[in-house]
Amino acid sequence: MERLGFSIDSAVAARFPDIRAGGFLVRGLASASSELDIDSLVESARSTLTARIPDPQRIAEDPAIAGWRAAYKQMGLKPSEYKCSAEQLARRLLKGQAISTPLPAVNLYCALSAKHLAPMGGYDLERLAQRDISLRFAAPETDSFEPLGGRAEDMPLSPNVAVYACGSRIICWGFNHRDSKETSLQQGTNLAAFFNEAVTAVQYAALESAFDELRSALVKSGAVVGDIRLASAGDREIELMLD
Repeated sequence: MERLGFSIDSAVAARFPDIRAGGFLVRGLASASSELDIDSLVESARSTLTARIPDPQRIAEDPAIAGWRAAYKQMGLKPSEYKCSAEQLARRLLKGQAISTPLPAVNLYCALSAKHLAPMGGYDLERLAQRDISLRFAAPETDSFEPLGGRAEDMPLSPNVAVYACGSRIICWGFNHRDSKETSLQQGTNLAAFFNEAVTAVQYAALESAFDELRSALVKSGAVVGDIRLASAGDREIELMLD
């Protein structure tokens, strides 16, 4: 039995009262990854996204992205400089660029994140310092963060910025803007947790659709996948389980 506790801090819930966040656990990710048809998934995502947003310059007008831009502004970050992961990935696809990393599972959730405009992230459970994650505001005096593919000085630990944290280690900064290299998925990751969140009610449907498609793809590829569970401002503590 695998368990991961997750909670939304009361201060985050108060500032973002419509928040929903959570995830599911996966076992057998490494072997399942080799069965994923990533090229088809990426092209399907690109086709869906292009139909939804024919003009890449107008992506910020989409209600899902507009909600994230407002959230980043609330955290004291310039939305034009700090974009949610879904917007970053969607812009890449709309420009005809590839989503290509050495990790099929990462390519999978990135493609689906762009397709649905719903931010998602994946973490290696066996690299976490403890089996409890909190979505809270950063604590500059005690937190540490080693961003994946970025510079720590570009992502300040401001007490206004929401982070996913495992103890005093930040595993994702600015909600979903940047993962930590300490806990990100690796080539041999077998046990993982996937997370997704929304900060406005208009984003709920996208969150559910992206998660359902991600979970289905992993199950089809032979992974053992737990149930999706989501926390909210009214139910801030949940447990993700896997038999």
